[in-house]
Order: sequence, then C-alpha cells, then structure tokens
Amino acid sequence: MENPKILLLAAGRRYSFVKLLQEHGLDVYSYELDKRCPIHHICETYIGNSHSYPIQIHDINRIIEKNNIQLVLPMNDYWSAHASSVFTKYKDSFTEVVSSESRAAHVCYDKKEFDKVMMASPYSINYPTYRPFFDSIAKPQYGNSSIGLVHIPWYDVLTQYRYRLSKDFVVQRKIDQRVEVSVDAYFNKSSKFIGGVPRTRDRVAGGEVVDSTVIPFGNKEAKDLLYLTEKIGEHIGLKGPTCFQFMKDQSPGYIAEQSEWKLFEINARFGGGCTLTIRSGFDMIQMMINEYIYNKDINNYRDFPYTGLTMKRVFNDTFTVT
Repeated sequence: MENPKILLLAAGRRYSFVKLLQEHGLDVYSYELDKRCPIHHICETYIGNSHSYPIQIHDINRIIEKNNIQLVLPMNDYWSAHASSVFTKYKDSFTEVVSSESRAAHVCYDKKEFDKVMMASPYSINYPTYRPFFDSIAKPQYGNSSIGLVHIPWYDVLTQYRYRLSKDFVVQRKIDQRVEVSVDAYFNKSSKFIGGVPRTRDRVAGGEVVDSTVIPFGNKEAKDLLYLTEKIGEHIGLKGPTCFQFMKDQSPGYIAEQSEWKLFEINARFGGGCTLTIRSGFDMIQMMINEYIYNKDINNYRDFPYTGLTMKRVFNDTFTVT
C-alpha cells in the first residue's frame, strides 16, 4: 500500500519538520520558488519558475494531479491565507487542503484585519492596543519574520500619527521588558479546540524561535495561555494546526491592564517551533493525518505532553550548485 502523499507550499528551510512528516509515513513533496531551499535534499521538490500568481496556481494544480496528492499543507502566512479559497475544486474530492476557511485565515495574515477583530472581540484587553505616551511598533500589514518593523518612541507623536493613518501598517504598543511565549494548538474541522502546548521563546532570530522550552502544564501561566488560545481561536473560527504568539509586560511598576498576556499574532499554520511541541507528545501531525486522510473525528486529546522538554536549533549546512 502506498504512503499518503502531502504537498507543502513554501516549506523552504523546514528540514526537521519534513523529517517528522516522513517519520509519520507520509511521502513529502514541496513547491518552492527558491531552488536552493535546503529541503530539496530530503524530499521531492518542484521549483516554480514564475512569481506570477496565476502561473503558480497552475503549477501547483499540475503537481497535485500528477502525483495524486492527498494533502496540501501551506507552510507560510501567504499560502495559509489563500490556499483554502484557491483550491476549492479539491474540497469534496481526493485532495484535502489543511487550512482554516478563507476568512479566518485572512484575519491572521492581514494584520490590520487582525487588529480590527481583536479590538472588537471580548478579548481586546489581551491585545497590545496602541496607547498614547507609550513606545510603539508599526508593523507592515502583510509582514512576516519581523521584517519591516518600525520602532517609534513615545515622544515622536507625529511619526506615530503618520503610521496610524497609513493603510499599509498597523500600530501596536511596544512591550520592552517582556516574556515571550508561543502556543502550538490544534482545532478540528468544526473549529473546536483540541489542545495546545505553550512553550517559551527563549531566543529568537529573524522572527524564528531558536531556543524554546515546554511550560509545565500545572503552571497557572500555562492554564491562562491555553484558555485564551481556545477562546480566541474558536472566536475567529480557526481549523487545523496554528501557532499563537503571546507577550507579557514585566516592567517594574506596570499597571494591572499591562500585566495581562497580550496576543500580538496568530499563524494559521504549523509554527516554526512546532517540532518541539510534537516531540513533547502533542502530535499535531498524527491529528492532521487522522482527520484529513482517515476522516476520523478529533474531539479531544488525552495524552499529557512531556513538559520541561527543551529545543535548541543548530545549523545543518546544505549546499546547492547554481
């Protein structure tokens, strides 16, 4: 019997994640725009020759049909937002797209839309809303990996005002002395929260976590984070694997409102540090396989992840002749 086949969209450097998919018995294919991407050493990789969106869609459809792909898995924010609406012809057929519905995925991709949704939600206190007389950060509407962030000091009122009027940026309150945490979570096809694992972001480079540790589940902070992840994720209507990014202010003399966890971003896909979560025992890959390939209902998760597990990313050099 053949292994199920999965097509990744823009997996690029996710070398360890591809290895995990293969350990789960999946034949992995990937669609990339950079022929030097490291994962081409370990899985069959198709390189797109054009940045034209219609041509990319045409290429991906051909790969799906040629290889009898069963799962399409977006691996960056752009494809997470577009895959569910683009590949509609596969929704009731052999191939499944592992993605939230178009609107929910777009809320996570479009930071201005995310700002509106969070401000109008019952969880607005858990969003780093712009505040006068606080340092601010201006984020590109469709930014990623901390690219294009603009740090604005509290006294530069004109610059803050200019970015707040911009249609291309969203302005949030900057949190300087902070603790950063990611929560990898899984929501089933009915947008029901199945579970999640909070982990520290001990060291970050270029927006990607490098060192991370699973937070003990008995910890009050872990319970608070999982509660917020469940409520906000179900409120937005997320499906499949997700990654929530939280911060908490640890400045001396902060007020009560500042001491709340602040959700500054959601990735509607597998996060960069998800390998730690999966190795800890919260196996989102197996959940995805059970739900999207074998059509099993995923309604709860009983296994208790191994807390205290730490991940340290190391360099694994790859070489490509150009």
